[in-house]
Amino acid sequence: MGIRDVEIRSDSSGRVHTVRLVFGPHYFLEVVDNQGKISLAMGASHHGIRAAANEVNDELEQFINELRERHPRNQLD
Repeated sequence: MGIRDVEIRSDSSGRVHTVRLVFGPHYFLEVVDNQGKISLAMGASHHGIRAAANEVNDELEQFINELRERHPRNQLD
């Protein structure tokens, strides 16, 4: 199925505020800059998670570390 859709949304000045990627049978990744607050959402169909990604050790980094611990075969270094 591959990458099915890439959407990049910008404001009137051209500043990108959302990048969304839809791939495989029903997966998505979305990075949003909401007035300087960055978050990453990912999921399957309409189920998923959202994590803040604004500083070192923010929610996203904590989630990544938890996943790395639970799935050591899938770690990237």
